[in-house]
Amino acid sequence: LAFKEHVRGALHRYRFGQMTADFLICRKCGVYLGAAIDTPHGRYGVININTLQPVPSDLPAAVAADYEGETAEQRVARRAQRWTPVVGNV
Repeated sequence: LAFKEHVRGALHRYRFGQMTADFLICRKCGVYLGAAIDTPHGRYGVININTLQPVPSDLPAAVAADYEGETAEQRVARRAQRWTPVVGNV
């Protein structure tokens, strides 16, 4: 996984309350594009596949999830397990 800015400064980094990950938001349109996190085991990321053009047609159905009760440590561990290793800088 690699995030690449085609226009310098186009990505806005935002951290929510627990400050565990950088969420990447397009400065032009405000769309959430993905997120990246640094862990003791490396850097991991996730993309918002709904921003891909065309959207892949063979995606599984979305499943609702609620992570509100997680500690920061639990959140980092879950992301390190489920997210994809990031190549290069974000």
